[in-house]
Amino acid sequence: MKLIYIATLIIVVTSCTHKANTATDTTTLTTPLKIEYAVATNKADSIANAYLMLKDAFVSDSLPLVDAANTNLVITIGTTIVTQQVMLLQQAVQLAAATTLKDKRFVFKDMAKPLQQIISGTTTTKLYVQHCPMAYNNKGAYWVSNVAEIKNPYYPKQMLDCGEVTDSLAIAK
Repeated sequence: MKLIYIATLIIVVTSCTHKANTATDTTTLTTPLKIEYAVATNKADSIANAYLMLKDAFVSDSLPLVDAANTNLVITIGTTIVTQQVMLLQQAVQLAAATTLKDKRFVFKDMAKPLQQIISGTTTTKLYVQHCPMAYNNKGAYWVSNVAEIKNPYYPKQMLDCGEVTDSLAIAK
């Protein structure tokens, strides 16, 4: 019951702070990158697709797209009570509260690890863990992508192709 209340509160808060550009369909949010997302066949795929849209929104360097994609992620996670999903949902709420792309990227950097734990071995899409060693004063930051080609969400204007693939996530059989 607590989780339903929290999720409802999160959705209300994010919908109140985002007056436009919200999306609820994890397969139809359009970005200037025209990325295609796999058809979701389970909850992990749906969450992965919503995260990938958020990553691509950061690559497009568009605050309205980031806000819309993040709202989509919050809705997609919903009220499932798996610990990693709760962590990812909390980070999505923090991202919604941030007001600048810089602040939103700072929250985004912590979303890759719980996402990996949620989808590892359960996704039907091949995904890649990628790393930018220069992000955050050379401390580095990770993200998950559906393509091996680097599209850096932390420095899309300065170093779009800076980074490396460090791992791939197992596909469910």
